[in-house]
Amino acid sequence: MNKLLAINTFLVCCILFFCCKKEDVSPSVPLPEYVPVHSPCDTSMGIATANKLTAAWKAGVVCRRTSASGGNFWAIELTTCSSNDGSTREKVYFGGIPDANPAQLYQIHKTQNSIPTGSVISGYSTFASDGDVLEDFYYSDTLSTNNYLKIEEWDVLNKRVSGSFHVSFGIKEPRRNIQNPKKVTFSSGKFWVKLPE
Repeated sequence: MNKLLAINTFLVCCILFFCCKKEDVSPSVPLPEYVPVHSPCDTSMGIATANKLTAAWKAGVVCRRTSASGGNFWAIELTTCSSNDGSTREKVYFGGIPDANPAQLYQIHKTQNSIPTGSVISGYSTFASDGDVLEDFYYSDTLSTNNYLKIEEWDVLNKRVSGSFHVSFGIKEPRRNIQNPKKVTFSSGKFWVKLPE
């Protein structure tokens, strides 16, 4: 009987030891951050892919000509939509791309005022579910040193533009949707888009 009691006591001690050890060894794993990902809008004019925080992301792309301060520029917009009704849910914007010699590497400038040569502006917006009401706006992250837009191909003959990007944004507070993350980074970004006729 004493032998059986000793064996049971030993087994209980072993179980308790290994259970406690398991808790000590396993650090608590933080819950993943909420990353809203929507469907790409119309992709007939172009497609972009990137990693949005920790999730794979895809968007429709359009390119348009703009004018400012007496000069001609280009803007590239990457948009996602609701899968159920096709309304716009988010937009990444690159603007101030010069009409002359657009194929180059650009730094992301922080503001729209007096954009230095070799820089473009960028912003990120989310929209309410109906697609026509701005939800939250994000500014270029002033602490990020690796934000860029690279136009690798600007083919006017075949009406095609392609490139890559990495851009980080910080939300404008107070935010309207508390589920939107404070910071959003689009990394390993690639895109192609048709030039308008």
